[in-house]
Amino acid sequence: MRDVLRDEVLRRAEPVVEAGRDGLGRTVRWAYTNERYDVASFLSGGELLIIEGSALLAHMTDAEIVRYVDALADARAGGVVIELVQGVRRVPEAMRRRADERALPVVGLYARQPFVDLCQSINTAIVRERLTYRSHVDVLSSDLRRALAGAATPRDVVAALSDLLGEGATMVAADGTPLASSGPVAGQSDSASPEGGDGTVTMAVERNGNPLASIELTQRLRLFDAESLAAVRRCVEACVPRVVRADVGVAMVARLLRGPGDGVCAADAEARDAATMLRAVGVAEGAAVMPFAVALRTLRDCAGVVASLRECARGIGAVSLALRGGAVMGLLASRAEGGATVAGDAGHAGGAAGAGGMDGEACADGADGIGAAGAGAVFESLCRRRLADVARRHGVWVVAGQAAPDARALVNAAGMVDWALRSADARPGSVTRAAALALTRFAACDSMPEACAMLCPLMLPGGVLGDPSLTATLAACFDVADNKTEACARLGIRRQTLYNRLDKVSRLTLTARDDVEVWPLMLFAAKLALARGRTPPQ
Repeated sequence: MRDVLRDEVLRRAEPVVEAGRDGLGRTVRWAYTNERYDVASFLSGGELLIIEGSALLAHMTDAEIVRYVDALADARAGGVVIELVQGVRRVPEAMRRRADERALPVVGLYARQPFVDLCQSINTAIVRERLTYRSHVDVLSSDLRRALAGAATPRDVVAALSDLLGEGATMVAADGTPLASSGPVAGQSDSASPEGGDGTVTMAVERNGNPLASIELTQRLRLFDAESLAAVRRCVEACVPRVVRADVGVAMVARLLRGPGDGVCAADAEARDAATMLRAVGVAEGAAVMPFAVALRTLRDCAGVVASLRECARGIGAVSLALRGGAVMGLLASRAEGGATVAGDAGHAGGAAGAGGMDGEACADGADGIGAAGAGAVFESLCRRRLADVARRHGVWVVAGQAAPDARALVNAAGMVDWALRSADARPGSVTRAAALALTRFAACDSMPEACAMLCPLMLPGGVLGDPSLTATLAACFDVADNKTEACARLGIRRQTLYNRLDKVSRLTLTARDDVEVWPLMLFAAKLALARGRTPPQ
Protein backbone atom coordinates (compact mmCIF):
# COMPACT_ATOMS: atom_id res chain seq x y z
CA MET A 1 0.00 0.00 0.00
CA ARG A 2 2.90 2.38 0.63
CA ASP A 3 4.01 1.83 -2.99
CA VAL A 4 0.47 2.45 -4.23
CA LEU A 5 0.37 5.83 -2.50
CA ARG A 6 3.44 6.86 -4.53
CA ASP A 7 1.71 6.07 -7.84
CA GLU A 8 1.82 9.14 -10.11
CA VAL A 9 -1.80 8.98 -11.29
CA LEU A 10 -3.13 8.33 -7.79
CA ARG A 11 -1.20 11.30 -6.42
CA ARG A 12 -3.10 13.58 -8.81
CA ALA A 13 -6.25 12.61 -6.90
CA GLU A 14 -4.71 14.00 -3.66
CA PRO A 15 -4.79 10.80 -1.58
CA VAL A 16 -4.94 10.99 2.23
CA VAL A 17 -4.70 8.00 4.56
CA GLU A 18 -7.86 8.35 6.62
CA ALA A 19 -7.64 5.15 8.72
CA GLY A 20 -5.83 1.83 9.08
CA ARG A 21 -2.34 3.32 8.87
CA ASP A 22 -0.91 0.24 10.63
CA GLY A 23 -1.90 -1.82 7.58
CA LEU A 24 0.12 0.13 4.99
CA GLY A 25 2.41 -2.87 4.69
CA ARG A 26 -0.40 -4.98 3.20
CA THR A 27 0.34 -6.49 -0.20
CA VAL A 28 -1.66 -5.25 -3.17
CA ARG A 29 -2.05 -7.81 -5.98
CA TRP A 30 -4.60 -5.93 -8.08
CA ALA A 31 -6.68 -2.76 -8.13
CA TYR A 32 -10.27 -2.65 -9.29
CA THR A 33 -13.60 -0.98 -8.57
CA ASN A 34 -16.83 -2.54 -7.31
CA GLU A 35 -19.63 -0.88 -5.36
CA ARG A 36 -21.36 -4.07 -4.12
CA TYR A 37 -21.90 -4.45 -0.38
CA ASP A 38 -21.01 -8.16 -0.61
CA VAL A 39 -17.87 -7.58 -2.68
CA ALA A 40 -15.73 -9.45 -0.12
CA SER A 41 -17.25 -12.74 -1.27
CA PHE A 42 -15.53 -12.23 -4.65
CA LEU A 43 -12.07 -11.42 -3.26
CA SER A 44 -9.14 -13.81 -2.91
CA GLY A 45 -6.72 -11.54 -1.03
CA GLY A 46 -4.55 -8.55 -1.94
CA GLU A 47 -7.18 -6.56 -3.85
CA LEU A 48 -7.26 -2.75 -3.64
CA LEU A 49 -10.91 -1.68 -3.81
CA ILE A 50 -11.64 1.75 -5.36
CA ILE A 51 -15.18 3.03 -4.74
CA GLU A 52 -17.15 6.23 -5.28
CA GLY A 53 -18.90 5.77 -1.95
CA SER A 54 -22.16 7.64 -2.29
CA ALA A 55 -23.98 4.63 -3.76
CA LEU A 56 -22.84 2.46 -0.86
CA LEU A 57 -21.68 4.20 2.33
CA ALA A 58 -24.36 6.90 2.29
CA HIS A 59 -27.08 4.27 2.71
CA MET A 60 -25.41 2.05 5.35
CA THR A 61 -25.91 2.06 9.10
CA ASP A 62 -22.90 2.00 11.43
CA ALA A 63 -23.43 -1.71 12.08
CA GLU A 64 -23.47 -2.42 8.33
CA ILE A 65 -20.32 -0.36 7.82
CA VAL A 66 -18.56 -2.35 10.55
CA ARG A 67 -19.61 -5.62 8.89
CA TYR A 68 -18.39 -4.28 5.52
CA VAL A 69 -14.95 -3.45 6.93
CA ASP A 70 -14.74 -6.79 8.74
CA ALA A 71 -15.60 -8.67 5.56
CA LEU A 72 -12.85 -6.86 3.62
CA ALA A 73 -10.29 -7.45 6.38
CA ASP A 74 -11.25 -11.14 6.66
CA ALA A 75 -10.85 -11.46 2.87
CA ARG A 76 -7.30 -10.00 3.25
CA ALA A 77 -8.03 -7.02 0.99
CA GLY A 78 -5.09 -4.69 0.42
CA GLY A 79 -7.11 -1.60 1.24
CA VAL A 80 -10.02 0.69 0.27
CA VAL A 81 -9.81 3.92 -1.73
CA ILE A 82 -12.87 6.21 -1.49
CA GLU A 83 -13.54 9.28 -3.64
CA LEU A 84 -14.56 12.13 -1.30
CA VAL A 85 -15.41 14.76 -3.90
CA GLN A 86 -19.19 14.63 -4.27
CA GLY A 87 -21.91 12.88 -2.27
CA VAL A 88 -19.82 11.27 0.47
CA ARG A 89 -17.24 13.90 1.46
CA ARG A 90 -15.82 12.27 4.59
CA VAL A 91 -15.10 8.77 5.76
CA PRO A 92 -17.82 7.63 8.21
CA GLU A 93 -16.59 7.55 11.80
CA ALA A 94 -17.66 3.93 12.21
CA MET A 95 -15.45 3.00 9.25
CA ARG A 96 -12.49 4.94 10.69
CA ARG A 97 -12.73 3.19 14.06
CA ARG A 98 -13.15 -0.30 12.66
CA ALA A 99 -10.49 0.12 9.97
CA ASP A 100 -8.02 1.25 12.63
CA GLU A 101 -8.89 -1.78 14.76
CA ARG A 102 -8.47 -4.18 11.80
CA ALA A 103 -5.45 -2.35 10.29
CA LEU A 104 -7.27 -2.04 6.96
CA PRO A 105 -5.98 1.04 5.07
CA VAL A 106 -8.70 3.49 4.03
CA VAL A 107 -7.52 6.21 1.63
CA GLY A 108 -9.62 9.26 0.76
CA LEU A 109 -9.29 10.99 -2.65
CA TYR A 110 -9.91 14.76 -2.60
CA ALA A 111 -9.54 15.37 -6.36
CA ARG A 112 -11.33 13.56 -9.14
CA GLN A 113 -9.55 11.08 -11.40
CA PRO A 114 -11.20 8.47 -13.66
CA PHE A 115 -11.21 5.15 -11.85
CA VAL A 116 -10.16 3.35 -15.02
CA ASP A 117 -6.99 5.46 -15.12
CA LEU A 118 -6.26 4.72 -11.47
CA CYS A 119 -6.70 0.96 -11.94
CA GLN A 120 -4.65 0.94 -15.15
CA SER A 121 -1.74 2.83 -13.61
CA ILE A 122 -1.59 0.75 -10.41
CA ASN A 123 -2.06 -2.59 -12.19
CA THR A 124 0.55 -1.75 -14.84
CA ALA A 125 3.08 -1.06 -12.09
CA ILE A 126 2.18 -4.36 -10.39
CA VAL A 127 2.61 -6.34 -13.63
CA ARG A 128 5.89 -4.59 -14.47
CA GLU A 129 7.30 -5.31 -11.01
CA ARG A 130 6.13 -8.91 -11.19
CA LEU A 131 7.79 -9.49 -14.56
CA THR A 132 11.03 -7.98 -13.28
CA TYR A 133 10.95 -10.16 -10.18
CA ARG A 134 10.10 -13.28 -12.20
CA SER A 135 13.06 -12.59 -14.46
CA HIS A 136 15.30 -12.23 -11.39
CA VAL A 137 14.14 -15.58 -9.99
CA ASP A 138 14.66 -17.28 -13.37
CA VAL A 139 18.19 -15.93 -13.62
CA LEU A 140 18.88 -17.04 -10.04
CA SER A 141 17.64 -20.56 -10.84
CA SER A 142 19.76 -20.80 -14.00
CA ASP A 143 22.89 -19.58 -12.24
CA LEU A 144 22.36 -21.98 -9.34
CA ARG A 145 21.81 -24.97 -11.61
CA ARG A 146 25.04 -24.23 -13.45
CA ALA A 147 26.99 -23.66 -10.23
CA LEU A 148 25.73 -26.87 -8.63
CA ALA A 149 25.98 -29.07 -11.73
CA GLY A 150 29.56 -30.05 -10.96
CA ALA A 151 29.22 -30.32 -7.17
CA ALA A 152 30.73 -33.61 -5.95
CA THR A 153 30.88 -33.00 -2.17
CA PRO A 154 28.85 -31.16 0.47
CA ARG A 155 31.66 -28.61 0.54
CA ASP A 156 31.12 -27.91 -3.17
CA VAL A 157 27.39 -27.37 -2.59
CA VAL A 158 27.71 -24.86 0.27
CA ALA A 159 30.59 -23.04 -1.46
CA ALA A 160 28.49 -22.60 -4.61
CA LEU A 161 25.51 -21.36 -2.58
CA SER A 162 27.65 -18.94 -0.58
CA ASP A 163 29.48 -17.55 -3.62
CA LEU A 164 26.36 -17.03 -5.71
CA LEU A 165 24.00 -15.75 -3.00
CA GLY A 166 26.57 -13.81 -1.00
CA GLU A 167 25.37 -15.47 2.20
CA GLY A 168 26.71 -18.03 4.64
CA ALA A 169 25.69 -21.63 3.98
CA THR A 170 25.82 -24.64 6.30
CA MET A 171 24.94 -28.28 5.58
CA VAL A 172 24.25 -30.87 8.27
CA ALA A 173 23.51 -34.57 7.66
CA ALA A 174 20.18 -36.11 8.65
CA ASP A 175 21.77 -37.65 11.78
CA GLY A 176 23.07 -34.25 12.95
CA THR A 177 26.64 -34.65 11.70
CA PRO A 178 28.07 -31.35 10.35
CA LEU A 179 29.06 -31.74 6.69
CA ALA A 180 30.29 -28.35 5.49
CA SER A 181 30.07 -24.59 6.01
CA SER A 182 31.03 -21.62 3.88
CA GLY A 183 30.74 -17.86 4.12
CA PRO A 184 29.65 -15.59 6.99
CA VAL A 185 28.34 -17.04 10.23
CA ALA A 186 24.74 -16.43 11.30
CA GLY A 187 24.49 -13.69 13.90
CA GLN A 188 27.27 -11.48 12.49
CA SER A 189 24.64 -8.98 11.34
CA ASP A 190 22.32 -7.07 13.61
CA SER A 191 19.39 -7.67 11.28
CA ALA A 192 17.22 -10.66 12.14
CA SER A 193 14.44 -12.16 10.09
CA PRO A 194 11.25 -13.80 11.33
CA GLU A 195 12.07 -16.69 9.00
CA GLY A 196 14.68 -18.07 11.39
CA GLY A 197 16.90 -17.49 14.40
CA ASP A 198 19.67 -14.90 13.88
CA GLY A 199 18.32 -14.06 10.42
CA THR A 200 18.54 -17.50 8.82
CA VAL A 201 16.35 -19.77 6.71
CA THR A 202 16.60 -23.56 6.84
CA MET A 203 15.70 -26.10 4.17
CA ALA A 204 15.20 -29.80 4.86
CA VAL A 205 16.30 -31.91 1.88
CA GLU A 206 14.63 -35.30 1.42
CA ARG A 207 14.68 -38.13 -1.08
CA ASN A 208 11.65 -40.42 -1.43
CA GLY A 209 10.34 -38.95 1.82
CA ASN A 210 13.54 -39.81 3.74
CA PRO A 211 15.73 -37.04 5.21
CA LEU A 212 19.16 -36.49 3.66
CA ALA A 213 20.39 -33.20 5.08
CA SER A 214 19.42 -29.71 6.19
CA ILE A 215 20.87 -26.54 4.69
CA GLU A 216 20.90 -23.18 6.44
CA LEU A 217 21.38 -19.83 4.71
CA THR A 218 22.08 -16.55 6.49
CA GLN A 219 20.13 -13.42 5.58
CA ARG A 220 22.69 -10.69 6.13
CA LEU A 221 22.36 -9.06 2.71
CA ARG A 222 19.07 -10.39 1.40
CA LEU A 223 15.76 -11.66 2.72
CA PHE A 224 14.60 -14.80 0.97
CA ASP A 225 10.92 -14.59 0.12
CA ALA A 226 8.87 -17.72 -0.53
CA GLU A 227 9.41 -17.74 -4.31
CA SER A 228 13.18 -17.17 -4.34
CA LEU A 229 13.63 -19.68 -1.53
CA ALA A 230 11.58 -22.22 -3.50
CA ALA A 231 13.89 -21.68 -6.49
CA VAL A 232 16.94 -22.31 -4.31
CA ARG A 233 15.27 -25.39 -2.81
CA ARG A 234 14.57 -26.92 -6.23
CA CYS A 235 18.20 -26.55 -7.27
CA VAL A 236 19.50 -27.92 -3.98
CA GLU A 237 17.15 -30.91 -3.99
CA ALA A 238 18.42 -31.84 -7.45
CA CYS A 239 22.08 -32.01 -6.41
CA VAL A 240 22.21 -33.03 -2.71
CA PRO A 241 21.22 -36.69 -3.35
CA ARG A 242 24.43 -36.98 -5.41
CA VAL A 243 26.68 -35.88 -2.56
CA VAL A 244 24.91 -37.22 0.57
CA ARG A 245 23.99 -40.85 1.11
CA ALA A 246 20.73 -41.79 2.81
CA ASP A 247 20.93 -43.52 6.20
CA VAL A 248 18.22 -46.17 6.58
CA GLY A 249 18.36 -46.07 10.39
CA VAL A 250 17.94 -42.30 10.47
CA ALA A 251 15.09 -42.57 7.97
CA MET A 252 13.26 -45.01 10.28
CA VAL A 253 13.79 -42.77 13.32
CA ALA A 254 12.48 -39.80 11.33
CA ARG A 255 9.43 -41.80 10.31
CA LEU A 256 8.73 -42.82 13.91
CA LEU A 257 8.91 -39.21 14.99
CA ARG A 258 6.42 -37.89 12.44
CA GLY A 259 3.52 -39.13 14.52
CA PRO A 260 0.20 -40.51 13.21
CA GLY A 261 -0.41 -40.20 9.49
CA ASP A 262 -3.84 -38.64 10.06
CA GLY A 263 -2.49 -36.24 12.69
CA VAL A 264 -4.85 -37.70 15.30
CA CYS A 265 -3.96 -41.19 16.53
CA ALA A 266 -1.97 -44.19 15.33
CA ALA A 267 -3.82 -46.82 13.30
CA ASP A 268 -3.18 -50.55 13.71
CA ALA A 269 -0.93 -50.71 10.63
CA GLU A 270 1.10 -47.73 11.86
CA ALA A 271 1.56 -49.37 15.26
CA ARG A 272 2.80 -52.59 13.64
CA ASP A 273 5.19 -50.70 11.36
CA ALA A 274 6.47 -48.67 14.32
CA ALA A 275 7.17 -51.85 16.31
CA THR A 276 9.16 -53.27 13.38
CA MET A 277 11.16 -50.05 12.99
CA LEU A 278 11.91 -49.89 16.73
CA ARG A 279 13.39 -53.38 16.59
CA ALA A 280 15.37 -52.43 13.48
CA VAL A 281 16.98 -49.41 15.19
CA GLY A 282 17.94 -51.54 18.20
CA VAL A 283 15.25 -50.65 20.76
CA ALA A 284 14.67 -53.68 23.00
CA GLU A 285 11.23 -55.26 23.27
CA GLY A 286 9.31 -53.68 26.16
CA ALA A 287 11.74 -50.77 26.57
CA ALA A 288 10.37 -47.37 27.52
CA VAL A 289 10.94 -44.79 24.77
CA MET A 290 10.67 -41.02 25.06
CA PRO A 291 10.40 -38.86 21.91
CA PHE A 292 11.76 -35.32 22.05
CA ALA A 293 12.73 -32.39 19.83
CA VAL A 294 15.39 -29.68 20.13
CA ALA A 295 14.75 -26.43 18.25
CA LEU A 296 18.17 -25.15 17.17
CA ARG A 297 19.05 -21.48 16.99
CA THR A 298 21.24 -22.16 13.94
CA LEU A 299 22.56 -25.33 12.31
CA ARG A 300 26.09 -24.36 13.38
CA ASP A 301 24.96 -25.17 16.93
CA CYS A 302 24.07 -28.70 15.84
CA ALA A 303 27.40 -30.41 16.54
CA GLY A 304 27.52 -29.31 20.18
CA VAL A 305 23.84 -30.09 20.79
CA VAL A 306 24.11 -33.56 19.26
CA ALA A 307 27.20 -34.34 21.34
CA SER A 308 25.35 -33.25 24.49
CA LEU A 309 22.31 -35.36 23.58
CA ARG A 310 24.47 -38.46 23.15
CA GLU A 311 26.12 -37.73 26.47
CA CYS A 312 22.78 -37.27 28.22
CA ALA A 313 21.80 -40.84 27.26
CA ARG A 314 24.59 -42.33 29.37
CA GLY A 315 23.17 -44.38 32.20
CA ILE A 316 19.69 -44.21 30.70
CA GLY A 317 19.95 -46.29 27.56
CA ALA A 318 20.38 -45.21 23.96
CA VAL A 319 19.55 -42.15 21.88
CA SER A 320 18.59 -42.08 18.19
CA LEU A 321 18.53 -38.78 16.30
CA ALA A 322 17.15 -37.41 13.04
CA LEU A 323 17.42 -33.81 11.85
CA ARG A 324 14.26 -32.15 10.52
CA GLY A 325 14.97 -28.71 9.14
CA GLY A 326 16.12 -26.59 12.08
CA ALA A 327 15.21 -29.11 14.80
CA VAL A 328 16.90 -32.25 16.12
CA MET A 329 14.29 -34.94 16.68
CA GLY A 330 15.20 -37.88 18.89
CA LEU A 331 14.28 -40.99 20.85
CA LEU A 332 15.65 -41.85 24.30
CA ALA A 333 15.21 -45.58 24.98
CA SER A 334 15.77 -47.50 28.20
CA ARG A 335 17.78 -50.73 28.14
CA ALA A 336 15.12 -52.87 29.80
CA GLU A 337 11.38 -53.16 30.17
CA GLY A 338 9.65 -50.22 31.83
CA GLY A 339 12.90 -48.29 32.24
CA ALA A 340 13.88 -50.47 35.19
CA THR A 341 17.60 -50.06 34.50
CA VAL A 342 17.48 -46.62 36.10
CA ALA A 343 18.49 -48.02 39.48
CA GLY A 344 20.76 -45.16 40.45
CA ASP A 345 17.72 -42.94 41.02
CA ALA A 346 16.00 -45.37 43.38
CA GLY A 347 15.46 -42.69 46.00
CA HIS A 348 13.69 -40.48 43.51
CA ALA A 349 11.82 -43.48 42.16
CA GLY A 350 10.49 -44.39 45.55
CA GLY A 351 8.99 -40.94 45.81
CA ALA A 352 7.33 -41.35 42.43
CA ALA A 353 5.93 -44.81 42.91
CA GLY A 354 5.36 -45.05 46.64
CA ALA A 355 3.68 -41.69 47.03
CA GLY A 356 0.05 -41.78 47.99
CA GLY A 357 -2.85 -40.36 46.06
CA MET A 358 -3.47 -36.68 45.55
CA ASP A 359 -5.48 -36.56 48.78
CA GLY A 360 -2.36 -37.53 50.77
CA GLU A 361 -3.27 -41.15 51.62
CA ALA A 362 -0.47 -43.69 51.90
CA CYS A 363 -0.20 -46.48 49.34
CA ALA A 364 -1.20 -49.77 50.95
CA ASP A 365 1.20 -51.86 48.89
CA GLY A 366 4.04 -49.34 48.85
CA ALA A 367 6.41 -51.89 50.38
CA ASP A 368 7.06 -53.13 46.87
CA GLY A 369 9.81 -50.49 46.50
CA ILE A 370 10.10 -48.69 43.21
CA GLY A 371 8.61 -51.52 41.13
CA ALA A 372 8.07 -51.39 37.41
CA ALA A 373 5.71 -48.45 37.70
CA GLY A 374 8.25 -46.41 39.63
CA ALA A 375 11.06 -47.30 37.24
CA GLY A 376 9.01 -46.13 34.26
CA ALA A 377 8.10 -42.86 35.95
CA VAL A 378 11.72 -42.32 36.98
CA PHE A 379 12.92 -43.02 33.44
CA GLU A 380 10.75 -40.19 32.13
CA SER A 381 11.72 -37.83 34.94
CA LEU A 382 15.41 -38.57 34.49
CA CYS A 383 15.16 -38.05 30.72
CA ARG A 384 13.55 -34.66 31.23
CA ARG A 385 16.24 -33.62 33.73
CA ARG A 386 18.98 -34.61 31.30
CA LEU A 387 17.25 -32.77 28.46
CA ALA A 388 16.92 -29.70 30.71
CA ASP A 389 20.70 -29.76 31.16
CA VAL A 390 21.14 -29.75 27.38
CA ALA A 391 18.65 -26.88 27.02
CA ARG A 392 20.44 -24.74 29.61
CA ARG A 393 23.92 -25.54 28.34
CA HIS A 394 23.19 -24.52 24.75
CA GLY A 395 20.33 -22.04 25.22
CA VAL A 396 17.99 -24.11 23.05
CA TRP A 397 14.33 -25.01 23.39
CA VAL A 398 13.51 -28.67 24.07
CA VAL A 399 10.11 -30.32 23.74
CA ALA A 400 9.90 -33.59 25.72
CA GLY A 401 7.24 -36.19 25.00
CA GLN A 402 5.75 -38.88 27.22
CA ALA A 403 7.65 -42.06 27.95
CA ALA A 404 5.88 -44.60 25.74
CA PRO A 405 5.39 -48.23 26.85
CA ASP A 406 4.72 -49.57 23.32
CA ALA A 407 4.96 -48.70 19.63
CA ARG A 408 1.43 -47.28 19.32
CA ALA A 409 1.97 -45.02 22.33
CA LEU A 410 5.27 -43.85 20.83
CA VAL A 411 3.64 -42.79 17.56
CA ASN A 412 0.95 -40.87 19.47
CA ALA A 413 3.49 -39.27 21.82
CA ALA A 414 5.66 -38.27 18.83
CA GLY A 415 2.62 -36.63 17.25
CA MET A 416 2.13 -34.60 20.42
CA VAL A 417 5.79 -33.50 20.35
CA ASP A 418 5.45 -32.46 16.71
CA TRP A 419 2.29 -30.47 17.51
CA ALA A 420 3.92 -28.73 20.47
CA LEU A 421 7.00 -27.86 18.42
CA ARG A 422 4.80 -26.19 15.80
CA SER A 423 2.22 -24.60 18.09
CA ALA A 424 3.72 -23.76 21.48
CA ASP A 425 5.72 -20.65 22.32
CA ALA A 426 9.46 -21.33 22.11
CA ARG A 427 11.31 -20.94 25.42
CA PRO A 428 15.06 -21.10 24.73
CA GLY A 429 17.02 -22.63 27.58
CA SER A 430 14.10 -24.67 28.93
CA VAL A 431 12.10 -27.87 28.43
CA THR A 432 8.42 -27.85 27.48
CA ARG A 433 6.55 -31.00 28.41
CA ALA A 434 4.38 -31.88 25.42
CA ALA A 435 1.84 -33.87 27.45
CA ALA A 436 1.06 -30.80 29.55
CA LEU A 437 -0.27 -29.15 26.36
CA ALA A 438 -2.59 -32.04 25.49
CA LEU A 439 -5.68 -30.16 26.69
CA THR A 440 -4.71 -27.16 24.54
CA ARG A 441 -4.44 -29.44 21.53
CA PHE A 442 -7.75 -31.06 22.49
CA ALA A 443 -9.47 -27.66 22.42
CA ALA A 444 -7.86 -26.83 19.05
CA CYS A 445 -9.28 -29.90 17.27
CA ASP A 446 -11.86 -29.28 14.55
CA SER A 447 -14.49 -31.61 16.03
CA MET A 448 -15.28 -33.40 19.27
CA PRO A 449 -14.85 -36.91 17.76
CA GLU A 450 -11.39 -35.93 16.51
CA ALA A 451 -10.49 -34.38 19.87
CA CYS A 452 -11.53 -37.53 21.76
CA ALA A 453 -9.80 -39.81 19.26
CA MET A 454 -6.59 -37.86 19.87
CA LEU A 455 -6.69 -37.42 23.65
CA CYS A 456 -7.85 -40.82 24.88
CA PRO A 457 -5.13 -43.03 23.32
CA LEU A 458 -2.50 -40.37 24.05
CA MET A 459 -3.24 -40.16 27.77
CA LEU A 460 -4.19 -43.82 28.33
CA PRO A 461 -1.54 -45.93 26.57
CA GLY A 462 -0.32 -49.43 27.35
CA GLY A 463 -3.74 -51.10 27.10
CA VAL A 464 -5.40 -49.02 29.82
CA LEU A 465 -8.01 -47.70 27.39
CA GLY A 466 -9.02 -51.23 26.49
CA ASP A 467 -9.48 -52.37 30.11
CA PRO A 468 -13.01 -51.47 31.34
CA SER A 469 -12.14 -51.85 35.02
CA LEU A 470 -9.15 -49.48 34.79
CA THR A 471 -11.04 -46.94 32.70
CA ALA A 472 -13.98 -46.98 35.14
CA THR A 473 -11.63 -46.60 38.10
CA LEU A 474 -9.90 -43.56 36.61
CA ALA A 475 -13.24 -42.02 35.63
CA ALA A 476 -14.51 -42.47 39.20
CA CYS A 477 -11.37 -40.76 40.53
CA PHE A 478 -12.06 -37.87 38.15
CA ASP A 479 -15.61 -37.52 39.53
CA VAL A 480 -14.37 -37.19 43.13
CA ALA A 481 -11.25 -35.08 42.46
CA ASP A 482 -9.05 -38.17 43.04
CA ASN A 483 -10.25 -38.66 46.62
CA LYS A 484 -9.52 -42.34 47.28
CA THR A 485 -12.17 -42.88 49.99
CA GLU A 486 -14.97 -41.48 47.84
CA ALA A 487 -13.69 -43.33 44.76
CA CYS A 488 -13.88 -46.64 46.66
CA ALA A 489 -17.43 -45.86 47.73
CA ARG A 490 -18.49 -45.05 44.18
CA LEU A 491 -16.91 -48.17 42.74
CA GLY A 492 -17.97 -50.45 45.60
CA ILE A 493 -14.44 -51.82 46.06
CA ARG A 494 -11.94 -52.03 48.90
CA ARG A 495 -9.08 -49.57 49.25
CA GLN A 496 -6.50 -52.27 48.50
CA THR A 497 -8.26 -53.09 45.21
CA LEU A 498 -8.30 -49.40 44.24
CA TYR A 499 -4.58 -49.04 44.89
CA ASN A 500 -3.83 -52.22 42.98
CA ARG A 501 -5.72 -50.86 39.97
CA LEU A 502 -4.04 -47.45 40.15
CA ASP A 503 -0.62 -49.07 40.46
CA LYS A 504 -1.39 -51.14 37.39
CA VAL A 505 -2.31 -47.97 35.50
CA SER A 506 0.92 -46.34 36.62
CA ARG A 507 2.90 -49.38 35.55
CA LEU A 508 1.23 -49.61 32.13
CA THR A 509 1.45 -45.91 31.34
CA LEU A 510 4.87 -45.23 32.97
CA THR A 511 3.27 -42.31 34.83
CA ALA A 512 3.55 -41.64 38.55
CA ARG A 513 0.33 -40.99 40.46
CA ASP A 514 1.75 -37.80 41.91
CA ASP A 515 2.45 -36.35 38.45
CA VAL A 516 0.36 -33.20 38.76
CA GLU A 517 0.62 -32.36 35.04
CA VAL A 518 -0.27 -35.68 33.41
CA TRP A 519 -2.25 -37.75 35.98
CA PRO A 520 -5.27 -35.35 36.04
CA LEU A 521 -5.34 -35.45 32.22
CA MET A 522 -5.43 -39.25 32.38
CA LEU A 523 -8.44 -39.10 34.69
CA PHE A 524 -10.17 -36.68 32.33
CA ALA A 525 -9.39 -38.88 29.30
CA ALA A 526 -10.86 -41.91 31.09
CA LYS A 527 -14.03 -39.97 31.94
CA LEU A 528 -14.26 -38.81 28.34
CA ALA A 529 -13.86 -42.34 26.97
CA LEU A 530 -16.48 -43.68 29.38
CA ALA A 531 -18.90 -40.85 28.58
CA ARG A 532 -18.61 -41.52 24.85
CA GLY A 533 -19.45 -45.17 25.39
CA ARG A 534 -16.72 -46.38 23.09
CA THR A 535 -12.94 -46.30 22.88
CA PRO A 536 -10.60 -45.61 19.94
CA PRO A 537 -8.24 -48.36 18.68
CA GLN A 538 -5.83 -49.55 21.36
